[in-house]
Amino acid sequence: MHEGLARNKIQFIEIPYKLAHNIIYAGIEFAEEFGLHPVADFTRVTQYLLEEDTEDIPLIHIRCGDENGNPRYTNSGGYDSAAKEKRIHAHLNNLISLGKYKTPEVRKSRKEIEQEKRKEEYEKLKLSYKEMTPEEIKACFSQFIRTKPESSNPQEQWEYFDKGGIIADVIIESIVDEEKVSKFTDKFTEDFDVNIVDIFELPNSYFAGLSEDADKSKLRNTYWKYIRKLTSDIEDITPILEKLRKEIGDIPVIYYLDLRYNKKLSKSAFKKRALQYLKAYPDYLMLKIQRYSSVPKLHHKLKTVLSETQAPITIIEFMDFLYSYAKYCLFGGDHTLEKVVAFEGVMYKYENKYQLPAADGIMLTLWLMKMALIAQHYGVKNKDIK
Repeated sequence: MHEGLARNKIQFIEIPYKLAHNIIYAGIEFAEEFGLHPVADFTRVTQYLLEEDTEDIPLIHIRCGDENGNPRYTNSGGYDSAAKEKRIHAHLNNLISLGKYKTPEVRKSRKEIEQEKRKEEYEKLKLSYKEMTPEEIKACFSQFIRTKPESSNPQEQWEYFDKGGIIADVIIESIVDEEKVSKFTDKFTEDFDVNIVDIFELPNSYFAGLSEDADKSKLRNTYWKYIRKLTSDIEDITPILEKLRKEIGDIPVIYYLDLRYNKKLSKSAFKKRALQYLKAYPDYLMLKIQRYSSVPKLHHKLKTVLSETQAPITIIEFMDFLYSYAKYCLFGGDHTLEKVVAFEGVMYKYENKYQLPAADGIMLTLWLMKMALIAQHYGVKNKDIK
């Protein structure tokens, strides 16, 4: 995270934790007054950064809004997609007549400027590769996959993957069957068409078995409190899970968390326990994903696991599914370049729509797949691309 911010030349100043805590929660409360809420992944990220908002943290009055106390939305970080930005403006514009919103002066953020610059450089480099003969682009690709970044510098790493992606895109345009890509795209779009909700919007698949009348605020605080403990350096998580079970009940998510965070489980013990839990809760999505991912002969079941889920799913479940699908149904299965390209296109669509967290891991998997398939197409052998 800090490396990414450093690339954008963002400077930091140190402030007391209690001030940061109050600024963040004051901003959340202020935005909620106007119908705006944190992104679905907010709590998943901040669990590692923020304490619970309790009386233990001294209250500091933080003034929000402009000089008149009105909200002003600016996509300053560039993290909201164009579609999401349009939705937010439309929502806030409805408040103008009530005198509760002022349309901001539109200014490009540093990130937007950097993105435009990067896009220009991308198009320029892509054009130079397009001007090559088939033999030249093949030679360029062969040379690329035999090289690695000269250092571990994040900027150089990104430039390396960007260059490889540009070369791959140029080659793909000339060798893939667009009709097949279109068919796979339609199939993925149909298969992945699910109702995605915030993790604490009940009812949902993740908290299956929990009453929809449950106190959401209490659930949020309780859940992330124990997730922080589970992700800490603790060998035996059983006592933590038992305390969580007493607070939210004996529901399937407890058993999923045992599989997810239990460091003591060997591969064989994991498979055995995953089967045991799935027998107890055969319809629970996260247990299905864990079980099907751990047994090669069951990988094919991941393809239909979403369609079998009736309740709305959360972003956590959707990300787990996409990663497992990419790793075991594409990377570890009978995949083609057309199928990988289609999956990547659908991923970009969902990444923009839901602001998917940690999607870089999935995109890297797809990048490796494309490189391996292009190498296979050219008959180029490289042990580093697998």
